[in-house]
Amino acid sequence: MSAGGAAPTRPAPHVLAVADYFVPGFRGGGVITGVANVIQQLQASFTFDVLTRDRDLGAAEPYPDVSRGAWNETPFGKVYYLRPWQRQPIALSRVLGGVPFDLLYLNSLFSPLTFHLLALRRAGLLRRTPLVLAPRGELAESALRVSRRKKQVYEKVLRLGFLDDIIWQASSEHEARDITEFFERRHGRTVTCVNTGEVPGVAVNHPDASRRPKRAGQVRAMFLGRVHRIKNLDVAIRLLARSAGEIELTVVGQMEDTEYWNECQQLIAALPREKTVRWAGVFPRETVARMLMESDLMLLPTRGENFGHAILEALMAGCPVLTSDQTPWRGLASLGVGWDIALDDADAAQAALDSMSAMGPEAHELMRQRAKAFGRAAVPDAVRLHEDLFRLALQ
Repeated sequence: MSAGGAAPTRPAPHVLAVADYFVPGFRGGGVITGVANVIQQLQASFTFDVLTRDRDLGAAEPYPDVSRGAWNETPFGKVYYLRPWQRQPIALSRVLGGVPFDLLYLNSLFSPLTFHLLALRRAGLLRRTPLVLAPRGELAESALRVSRRKKQVYEKVLRLGFLDDIIWQASSEHEARDITEFFERRHGRTVTCVNTGEVPGVAVNHPDASRRPKRAGQVRAMFLGRVHRIKNLDVAIRLLARSAGEIELTVVGQMEDTEYWNECQQLIAALPREKTVRWAGVFPRETVARMLMESDLMLLPTRGENFGHAILEALMAGCPVLTSDQTPWRGLASLGVGWDIALDDADAAQAALDSMSAMGPEAHELMRQRAKAFGRAAVPDAVRLHEDLFRLALQ
């Protein structure tokens, strides 16, 4: 007790979050959203610093308005934007040598940045604090099939004790199974894995009054995701060709696989005149939220999502969703907010899109309001579960 009789106030635990991409970037997708939301919602309980690259995914130039190679004061705490040469082990050890963090929070398994930090930690050149690692969907079978050889090399190296005493974070029950099965099947070891869900962003009141109502026989659809085979844009285009009505599909996301996009363009060229598809590019979160609010449907027949930030963002914006059954977002039809359909059931997907096409403004507006209410209440315990995870690691 202090002289005045009051107990001294304990400082908030200090979390160092590491992610390849972070704000002001937006091309990195769900990882940026996930980490930013965690920090935004948990700042009352923890102090956060962030270590990240100095440029966005696929960008040749660094961010113009940040101090590179230095700690920047931001609404998310202090953020260090690494120059390319600072991502190497010795430079990383110098950057973090005087940073007094209590918990290391890594947001990728297969990132070189993660590998270097784990190696430094193993060698005693980095503070050996508790460690939480969120693979962010990298251990899903669909993700492991991409760049398999590179990931097999990482697996062999990471067996050398780098992954000891780690708590793994999953964002869904599906991802928790992926993580435990990966290590039990391939490495014969048990792991501590905690499913926290994903922390939603602070809900934005989208200006519904400015939205043009849906018309029967027309659909303004949006595909929100990387242009990559795992997201199944080609399946979405083929679905348009089968379905009724006038359909306009806007693709928003990073152009990650140009060969695949060329294949998609061939499908687009064969569409009937009343079906159009265009790639719009990538945009900041606020712009994407407005685009979703103005869309009639989010169409994302993905091969797999560990969480599906794009789906949650669509629902929160009042945009019904037509997606696959390979995400945690299931039972959407029974809730009246969309559809989740097996990838091999093209007839059911066509029936769902036809139903959306035939829908008039009144029925669609009711669906929009249900989607918005469901999205904003979908993960009420995620903030508490994240806080419990960090405190468990700090014990």
